[in-house]
Amino acid sequence: MGAAPRATTAGLRSRVVVALIAATFVISASFGLNMPLLPSLIAAVSPSGAARVPLHAGLLGAVFTLALGAAAPAWGALSDRTGRRAVLVLGMAGFAITLAVFASPPGLTAVYSEQFLSGVWAAAVMPVSSALVADLAPDDHWRASRLAWLNMALVAGFILGPVAGSAADRLLLRDITPGVLVTPFLATAVLAVPVVLMLWAWTPRGRPAPSARPAPRAKGRALRPLLVLTFVVSLAIGVFEVAIAIRGGRALGLSAVQTGRLFTGCSVVMFAAQAAVFSRWVKPARTAAVLAPAFAAIAGAMALAGWAPSFAVYALAVGLFAASGGVLAPVLAYWVSREAGPAQGAQLGRQTAAAGLGQAVGSAFAGIAFDVFGPTGAALWSGAAAPLAAAVLAAAVHARLTTAEPANALG
Repeated sequence: MGAAPRATTAGLRSRVVVALIAATFVISASFGLNMPLLPSLIAAVSPSGAARVPLHAGLLGAVFTLALGAAAPAWGALSDRTGRRAVLVLGMAGFAITLAVFASPPGLTAVYSEQFLSGVWAAAVMPVSSALVADLAPDDHWRASRLAWLNMALVAGFILGPVAGSAADRLLLRDITPGVLVTPFLATAVLAVPVVLMLWAWTPRGRPAPSARPAPRAKGRALRPLLVLTFVVSLAIGVFEVAIAIRGGRALGLSAVQTGRLFTGCSVVMFAAQAAVFSRWVKPARTAAVLAPAFAAIAGAMALAGWAPSFAVYALAVGLFAASGGVLAPVLAYWVSREAGPAQGAQLGRQTAAAGLGQAVGSAFAGIAFDVFGPTGAALWSGAAAPLAAAVLAAAVHARLTTAEPANALG
């Protein structure tokens, strides 16, 4: 198979980015829709499991992210060898088919199966989309901003997904009738179909052209610490997502609608933070400086949420967490891409694996902690230790990345 021609026109690059944003959004919206639905969904398909909703809610989130992380390195490496287009189309088509097949789950086992398979197919889309952005980038700022756009699409899905999930919980799942669970999940599958066609029509065929691959720089000497930081921020997100759904409802008495609004507010703040971090006024090479303070802020937000005596304080903690996490996601993606050299798919796949493993561990940890200790702040307080330690590592990573940059890059 020959090398794919490099996309040299702005129009061609724009069409590719639109398709990648759409794919990322649909996958994110599907996952975001699940979160407010999980307690009602578990009770609907398995009355015997209703007594352990916190445990199942945490484990179901963990299954998706663990499957995504386990499959991502293989999909990424495959895209380096065979091309991005085939992997993207296969992953999106598989994701849509899985949602349609499991749209009306007959039991809890089917719900776990759907989460696992959805994660495997999503793993073919998420890191390969970022790798294709890196392939097509005409300059460093274009790469940074478009990677941020993909993260913003991810967040946009989390904004709309929980809103739809809360509405489904309130309007549909409270009055369980045969087939009522089909509507939200089948709708997401239908949304994925035109995205498959966009990826088929607009993404370039063949392997990444050698001229399109970024030149190796310092042989990725900061890559492993960046993957560790990715793992930690994802672990914190996994803990916090479960905490919003479980602690908010059981300790503060929040309804499913209020919980959905918290998810939405969290996502809006993340979206704004990601839009700002790679704006035209920020040099990409300077963004490593935000890593350490952002991790420290995440630790503080988790501690505050664990103590919060009211909805207002809880919402403040959610906002602080969202702003910090929103900054970290695109910055870490950018620097991993910079460090990856020609192996964009493989290294971004490893980053997705680190993120998936971190979120799986965080979700499972939070589910078990809430199951054992109840809706106290124990899960959040203990979970805050990881981002606090990561702040120290991030300071060292910043120093390493800064010394590796040429003087004119830092401006």
